[in-house]
Amino acid sequence: MDIYNTKPRKIKCVRNDEDVWGDGGENHHLLEIGKEYTLEDIIVHSWHTIVYIEEFPDMKFNSVAFEEID
Repeated sequence: MDIYNTKPRKIKCVRNDEDVWGDGGENHHLLEIGKEYTLEDIIVHSWHTIVYIEEFPDMKFNSVAFEEID
């Protein structure tokens, strides 16, 4: 996933486990693998990247749970 592209767009969930480095994995159980979500915001940190999606307002997710949709 392009973490430097902050433009809102559709992304797809590729994992929903909580075994991730950094922050944001605690909400992954809410995600459905293969489902498309709408990216609202990305915050890049030194060791991890937080993703906010429209479907779960105010909840953070780790970027490793998503991939770009071609």
